[in-house]
Amino acid sequence: MACGLVLTAALAAGITWAVRRDRAMHAALRELQEWNLADTVFRSDSVARVLVNYFDHPWHNANDQMLAYYLLGRAHADMGEAPQAIEAYQTAIERADTTDSDCDFRILRNIYGQMAVVFDAQNLPEDEIDVQKKYNHYSWMIGDTLEGLLGPLRLECAYYLLNDTDVVIQNAESARKQLLYYGYQENAALALLMPAYYFAVRGQHDEAKEAISIIREESGIFDDEGNLKPGKEMFYYTIGLYFDGINQLDSAEYYYRRVLAAGEFEAGYKGLLSVYSKRGIADSIAKFAPLYADANDAMHSEMNSAEVHKTASLYNYNRHMRQAQKERQEKQHLKNILLLVMAIVLMIGVIVYQAYRREKEEQRRLARDYYHAKEELEETRKEIEILREAADQWAGKEAMMKAKEHRLHTLQQQVTFLSSKLKESDIPNASSQESLSETIHHFHSISHPSSIIIDGQKSKHIQPRAAKAHEWKALIEQVRIHYPRFYLYITTEHSLSTQEYRISLLSRLQFETSEMSTLLDTSSSTVSNARKRIAAKLFHVESAADLDAKLLELQ
Repeated sequence: MACGLVLTAALAAGITWAVRRDRAMHAALRELQEWNLADTVFRSDSVARVLVNYFDHPWHNANDQMLAYYLLGRAHADMGEAPQAIEAYQTAIERADTTDSDCDFRILRNIYGQMAVVFDAQNLPEDEIDVQKKYNHYSWMIGDTLEGLLGPLRLECAYYLLNDTDVVIQNAESARKQLLYYGYQENAALALLMPAYYFAVRGQHDEAKEAISIIREESGIFDDEGNLKPGKEMFYYTIGLYFDGINQLDSAEYYYRRVLAAGEFEAGYKGLLSVYSKRGIADSIAKFAPLYADANDAMHSEMNSAEVHKTASLYNYNRHMRQAQKERQEKQHLKNILLLVMAIVLMIGVIVYQAYRREKEEQRRLARDYYHAKEELEETRKEIEILREAADQWAGKEAMMKAKEHRLHTLQQQVTFLSSKLKESDIPNASSQESLSETIHHFHSISHPSSIIIDGQKSKHIQPRAAKAHEWKALIEQVRIHYPRFYLYITTEHSLSTQEYRISLLSRLQFETSEMSTLLDTSSSTVSNARKRIAAKLFHVESAADLDAKLLELQ
């Protein structure tokens, strides 16, 4: 008894500890996310790793798993470990359950956004474009209209690196129209920053002037005194390029010097060198040429140092990535085998289904030929009986009898042959034909006014009416059996509305327009117009008369 109490107490203590630990981990996850939202620069990945180790299990919520790996990626990104950051982001995306209604699509959207930042820093424009498009997609999904509208503009740097200036301008113009439509005037003006630069570089002076004017008046990046706000000074270079292009060199020099004052030496010296080259002032050219060269060399030296750092981080991570790649290849190999097996099974299924369809179509054709041969056989027998009862002295009787008997013999052979080829279930019989005739007769009767006799004395007037759903179903089934080619043609080979489909059936069975309008509860003009549309859809002809002729050709 005492032992049982001890075990129960130990179990309760264990459960209590597990619950407390789970609460502590969720609290730590929320706190780290709050730091992330506050743009805290992560100096260590230790906390994020603890959270990943705890939450990365199937019994934990998919959103918690995604968030833990996302925060680990943010830590790696802040620490300059690009490959580790990308791998953590990709794992976070894999953990997301997008089929769940509770999926946190905002976090998923932000993961793609952070991946775009890493790819941009690594000068990988194609990868940046790919993830940025996903960021834009989820922005619209979560209802973040402004981010969705700004999406095309976030692709500018990537397309700039790819030297695809036309796409940059097209995206900017498209985004600007949408931003104006939704009332984001400042953002719409900012969308012209890159186009203004390209217009100035290309010598499209009117377009550059208009863009610069809109940016000055509507973007909000200029202060009350007409100066660019801190961090936006490179736009002076675009203005300088514009004035340089229209040979207003004093204005161009003024703006290039403002670029220099902002610490953008490479752009500033390049602009001043252009101005003094046009003026032909040798001393100034001799002065600014080496300054531009030094600034250019310094910029490239800084870029080269960054490239060396990125290369080193990739090298240090290379072995891990190769192992991960090997595992992915093995999984992909297994997946490919399964897909191949599925493809073979599917192919066999398609072949079997096509063979089945061909067999059914052949049986329908044989059944149709069998019915027509049998019908003609019965007619021929009746004609022979009539001839036998005719007067003996009738000229040509014997010759006619011989011809009819020969035809009768031929038809008997044809019926015997067709019946041997047909399955018993596919052989039309008199009752099925009577069903078709009865159904057609029923449709004729309800489309015309009529009277019936009650108790041999009173007469009751019957009003015409539209056909009901079950009546249409019965007619369609009879048409399917007796006119299989026609049925397949209008059902599977063309896209007809319900009304057009029913009018096609009635037209094939040679109903009058007035009858059709009654059965469909619509006007005669509507039926006539529909028949013209059907003629165009089915046979590419214009008249209803051509439609009737074409329909009769389909058995």
